Amino acid sequence: MAHNGFEIAMLSLGRADSLLATKWVEGVPTRVLIDGGRKGHAATIRAFLQAHGVTSIDHVVCTHHDDDHAGGLVELIRGDDIQFGKAWVHVPERHVDRRDAEIALSQAAGSRKAQIAMKSLQTSDALLAAIEDRSVPLEEPFRGKRIGFLKVCGPTEEFYEELVADFKDADKMKMSDLSELILEAVLKSASKDGLLESPPARPENDSSVILGTAYDDEIYLFTGDAGPRALERAKDSFEIAGCTWMQLPHHGSRNNMTASLVEHFAPQTAYVSAPGNDDHPHRAVVDAFKEAGTSVYSTHYPSDGHLYFSKGNVPDRPGINGPATPLWDED
Repeated sequence: MAHNGFEIAMLSLGRADSLLATKWVEGVPTRVLIDGGRKGHAATIRAFLQAHGVTSIDHVVCTHHDDDHAGGLVELIRGDDIQFGKAWVHVPERHVDRRDAEIALSQAAGSRKAQIAMKSLQTSDALLAAIEDRSVPLEEPFRGKRIGFLKVCGPTEEFYEELVADFKDADKMKMSDLSELILEAVLKSASKDGLLESPPARPENDSSVILGTAYDDEIYLFTGDAGPRALERAKDSFEIAGCTWMQLPHHGSRNNMTASLVEHFAPQTAYVSAPGNDDHPHRAVVDAFKEAGTSVYSTHYPSDGHLYFSKGNVPDRPGINGPATPLWDED
């Protein structure tokens, strides 16, 4: 019988993301690789793909240019063992003047925000060079675009340009260090129980690509590191409430979720890529989703291993599609 179904694999990479989503129609797969973890994770991802007979990827998506999402993609695309049909990556230089950004980064040198922005631009440069060297067609993933069977729910091009404009503001980058110190103090003094009413906005995370799809009238949502601002914009534009499956953003950080968002999405199943420390995934996030009726699974529990979800008739995946244990189910 020909395969007709949908499957998601979230690879166990600690605090880093790489997911393979596949839709089967009459035995023909369409594969979308979402992020590639850090540079050192490329070998793990290659081994996973080889173990499951995957030599070609129809679409590769970089949600944003943080090293724990994009670093491994650079290495994967540089190699010649996997064929890529199309790359979906934001190109900062199309939306912010590079010279203006470099001047601002130089003026703000030493600030944490400037260091993050500079590293992001360097990773972007390396990824775009790898894509060009392999002659892989490239398109930017803005809201409304179709990536195979997935639809881009965010960001809009206008919102993305608003976010990357910070690259040109040296004073804002300098002030961000003080803001981060204040934020850390607030979080330390805040109760560890429950979600924050107004989590901090972090532009580098809010630029993340948010992807959604429906299979048999059930909704599946991929969130990258998107924060509340980005998620609110996505939910206001697309029918993504009451998900069947959802990726918890930013490895389950409390800074990326609110009670109203939990209530809106209320997925049956949620996956999170996390090392299992106090913040990733944060207990308050997991508890909030559990109270909403969600079974939450993490790549760190009960032992390191890839997470797997499927619907319909898909190939058997020995070693990854066995039973998993929801987080803190023993409580």
